[in-house]
Amino acid sequence: MTENLANHIRKNPDINLADIAFTLMVGRRNFNHRRMIVCKDAQDLLQKLEAMNDDEVFTRFQKPRVQPVVFMFPGEESKYVNMGRGLYETEPDFRNTVDQCAEILEPLLGLDIRKVLYPGDDKMDYAASKMKEEAIARAAVFVVEYAMANLWIELEIEPACMLGKGVGEYVAACISGVFTLEDALSLVVAGEEEMESRLGGISLNSVKIPFISCVTGSWINEQEVSSSNYWISQRRGNLFYDGLKEVLKDPDQILIEMGPASDLYEIAASSAMMEDTQNQDTKRTILRTLPSMEGKAQDVHLLLGSLGQYWLTGNRVNWNKFYTYEERHRILLPTYPFERQRYWIQPGKRNDEDTQPKLLISKSEEISDSITSSKFEEGVITVTLKQAVGSNGTDLNGDVKKQLESLLKFKEDLVKFCESNEHIKGKVEVSPLGLKLLETDSQSNIGISEQLKRRPRPNLQSDYVPPRNELEKTIVECWQKALGFDRIGIHDDFFELGGHSLIAAAIASELGKVLDVQIPLRKLMETTTVEGIANLIETYRWVSQDTGDEKANEEEIEECTV
Repeated sequence: MTENLANHIRKNPDINLADIAFTLMVGRRNFNHRRMIVCKDAQDLLQKLEAMNDDEVFTRFQKPRVQPVVFMFPGEESKYVNMGRGLYETEPDFRNTVDQCAEILEPLLGLDIRKVLYPGDDKMDYAASKMKEEAIARAAVFVVEYAMANLWIELEIEPACMLGKGVGEYVAACISGVFTLEDALSLVVAGEEEMESRLGGISLNSVKIPFISCVTGSWINEQEVSSSNYWISQRRGNLFYDGLKEVLKDPDQILIEMGPASDLYEIAASSAMMEDTQNQDTKRTILRTLPSMEGKAQDVHLLLGSLGQYWLTGNRVNWNKFYTYEERHRILLPTYPFERQRYWIQPGKRNDEDTQPKLLISKSEEISDSITSSKFEEGVITVTLKQAVGSNGTDLNGDVKKQLESLLKFKEDLVKFCESNEHIKGKVEVSPLGLKLLETDSQSNIGISEQLKRRPRPNLQSDYVPPRNELEKTIVECWQKALGFDRIGIHDDFFELGGHSLIAAAIASELGKVLDVQIPLRKLMETTTVEGIANLIETYRWVSQDTGDEKANEEEIEECTV
């Protein structure tokens, strides 16, 4: 696949690299073999593909999974002018959060924190001087770390727990819901003599996401988090590294340093390396998101590299949200060169004779020596519900649904019994409830037959979330019919379910008929979840009502040929 992609780029030197990445991440299914490169242009990409250096081309075999993520927030000593500037200039979500914090801080500090963080060339000395002031240093580090954390959360990479050093603990507390953003910033810039009065005017809320206390070196509790005295003493807390040891007790975590590079990353990495050396089964992932003041790496390059490393571990990134502010397109790329292997099934008898038991036993007295000395493959016990149906198709046995539910309850009880019985535990397989349809009533069984033919929902990266309204329900039913699954969630990815352009064209046509709205195929291909398509349809409906149907349909529909 790598060589095929390289050849494709050589033949198409003007190809858009961002569209290549978009197509590979959004338009392809996830596999266990993953490879990642960060590059600046096509020539840089080809050079790295040809060299295949391990420090530039990262490869990993890992089944998709969900690992707990730890956000680590450095203290104010890691401050420097221009930290995160590359992200402020290129990432709208990061910039919006910084701007929001700057507006809150301006009346508290009497200046625009952005002029200290990201000054012009002629204001560098002024910014460096201001950054030495304690309140401004704390505010600057808080803003950058809070914006960085929200950038990752927007991509649906959320922390299972957090730890912060110095002002970093305030960032953790704010994300955990203990403080509002306004209250957190008010405390961050307060002098020690002002802390008590400011704490008296704010609400201290319960912890939503657990984090480490710098004061105790362990997980913070509700009594501490609601105490003004705790937050007054927090600035003198020095047990952060004890807390880091507590976090590192769980080897199956990804640690991400949210903010300017500090010794926090180095200590976490060296501690994890020692643990991994003692236990060969663990391989921790520790990432950083910004360089240090002396670091030569560019902000965006380092962030993309860490995001790619996170994806390499088998975890999920919402790439659709990653491209929210970009106009990207799926393009034609080489497909995966699967190695085909042929499996031949030997012909057997066409009837069910071989599947029927050769001998039936009803009681223990019938177990003879000839039976125990014989070789048999398995023992089968069949439980059958006899459903009587009259000539007019009416049910003579009452409510069919209740009967089926009763039989399923019997099946569940049977499974529990088998699991609890030491003589047969692990040796008995209880099959699903099978239904045999009447062939004479084929018309009424059409819907049931289609349902029985559908496959179970595969194991996806997204959790199953059912449709919440009629529009999502209509889209889900259309997807289930086209893709052949018994259920589909509103966050399930169309391409991960095995969809492709021809199926998308059929779905677009069907939705157009059912919902009376024309969706351009290109838009449908770029919106890969039921929830996204529902939002798209609502937008089209709103535009139609606001501007008239003719103007709403002026957008050219991408041509599709089958």
